[in-house]
Amino acid sequence: MPAIAQLASESTRGKQWADTAAVHHGIPIVTTWSYDKLKMGDVKLVPERFSHSNKNNYGRVSATCICITHCGNFVVIGYTTGHVDRFNIQSGLHRGNYGSPLAHNGPVRGVATDGLNQVTITGGSDCLVKFWSFKPPEEPVNMFCSHRESSMLAVALQDYTVVVVDIDIRSVVRKFLGHSGQVTTMDFSPDSRWLITASMDCTIRTWDIPSAQLIDCFQMESPCVSLSMSPTGALLATAHVDCLGLFLWSNKTLYSHISLRPILQQEDIPTMGLPIPLGEEAELPRDSDQEDTDMQYQSPAQISQQLVTLSTLPSSRWHNLLHLDTIKMRNKPKDAPKAPKAAPFFLPTIPSLELRFELGQADKPGGQIRDRSSVDIHSFTVFGKLLNQSRETGNFAPAIDKFLSLGPSALDFEVNSLSMEGGGSLELMLQYLKLVKFMLDSNNNFELAQSYLGLFLKTHGDTIASQPVLREYLKTLESSQLAGWFSLQRKLLYSLCVVQAIRNI
Repeated sequence: MPAIAQLASESTRGKQWADTAAVHHGIPIVTTWSYDKLKMGDVKLVPERFSHSNKNNYGRVSATCICITHCGNFVVIGYTTGHVDRFNIQSGLHRGNYGSPLAHNGPVRGVATDGLNQVTITGGSDCLVKFWSFKPPEEPVNMFCSHRESSMLAVALQDYTVVVVDIDIRSVVRKFLGHSGQVTTMDFSPDSRWLITASMDCTIRTWDIPSAQLIDCFQMESPCVSLSMSPTGALLATAHVDCLGLFLWSNKTLYSHISLRPILQQEDIPTMGLPIPLGEEAELPRDSDQEDTDMQYQSPAQISQQLVTLSTLPSSRWHNLLHLDTIKMRNKPKDAPKAPKAAPFFLPTIPSLELRFELGQADKPGGQIRDRSSVDIHSFTVFGKLLNQSRETGNFAPAIDKFLSLGPSALDFEVNSLSMEGGGSLELMLQYLKLVKFMLDSNNNFELAQSYLGLFLKTHGDTIASQPVLREYLKTLESSQLAGWFSLQRKLLYSLCVVQAIRNI
């Protein structure tokens, strides 16, 4: 062999195939070598135009420079004629060339590639350094569709592939495969999140650009030749072969909750009929299987009683319960409220904490006077009545639902009304503590139970200290609270350990 002029090596794939390539003086052939096996490779790299069969060029051309990509799969070779070619080092197959047909006007002096196989750099005796896309497009372009607001450009190729190009960085950012016919039309959604394509295979596909997944696909009897989305994204207009007029499709995600999931290529594509023109009445066939698939998933209120479950209430409903006094002082009006000058009429009310009018009984026949002796001495609120009923039924659900529907001020009023001074009773206060224990034991609405307990202790601390029944029950309540906290702490520590272990891998 002639003397070696230049060597290039890359150990990434050294165990699988040759990892070294050599350029020899005076010949276009590049030899491959394996450092692991300590021998010459099975393939020699030479383009067809410089091979032995082409005697006119073989003796007058030689390779001048070489580069192996970081992945260890490709070899880029420069020649004295100005050609630059790319080969697969494992199979020896020619994978393309740079320039049309020459990369430089004169011998190529150097070639290099970046670490991600995105750019190829060549330099020649013509005093130029050129940057090439590592893998030039091999398929002719069929059509364009641009979205100016996001600088996105959808390109349909003749191999039925659709790629999305970022105009700012001049790079392909997404590639969508799936059509089996020529792409006829494309359009972006107004927010550039979706790309909708149609082809001669009679399908219309919706691609999610951020996740690069197919999220919707349906098939029709007639191919779509043009489509466009409305500026609000609510409607899709399509035109079809052998169909006069336009057909409108509604975007269901704007009217109902739909879980968008990736659609696999092997899934069956549903067939849909075209929308009915105005003036015609017909009943569209409904696919029962599709209806079952589109049903909204209802998450259970609590996945498991062993897991601590937080409520879905906003933090403003419970986070500031212990600071209501400060908030009320800050929001207190400067001027006292003034009574109206004259009220139009007065309605009698029922003696209760609830504001209810006694309609139709203001003037009773015979001048009867209501007997107020029958009024209960305990004027329970609505929550107090539900809480009192739970003493007999043992069901705290109605009282909890009522409590969850109240705002911070109403919650503070209800808790204050539990004491004997507010119209409650000692038994009602004990029942409130049992309600909090029930919430802690069930591990549901965990943060609300903590907040409700803190408000009760702050409001009735003196009463609890003077009543042995309430003091003794607080010990039982404390054990339930600690059990919930220890369970939550164990799960948090376990999750932190797993995350730390994965981070250190």
